[in-house]
Amino acid sequence: MTAAYAIAAARPFCETHDRVDDLIKKLTSSDAMRATLSDIERLLATEGTAFIRGLLQSYIDARCAAEQPVEVIGSDGVARPHLRTSTTSARSRRDSRSQPA
Repeated sequence: MTAAYAIAAARPFCETHDRVDDLIKKLTSSDAMRATLSDIERLLATEGTAFIRGLLQSYIDARCAAEQPVEVIGSDGVARPHLRTSTTSARSRRDSRSQPA
């Protein structure tokens, strides 16, 4: 288990909670109270996207921390005890739109 998974298991969504607290501090600051609604919309668009990405990552980390290894026996009867750390790289829908066809 990696350090990230250990943290996710011990305190799931901890970074997400911190990000929400930071956003609330920004929204209740004196600068935010003087800002235009357009400024606040831009802030929320930027911070909201980052929040959603962080929320998804926290979910993935929690899911990985809860994942239980299983015993695998090949069709040849040989046990396959090794664990793959990764088989593919994660890409968001945004990443796939930016790739040339």
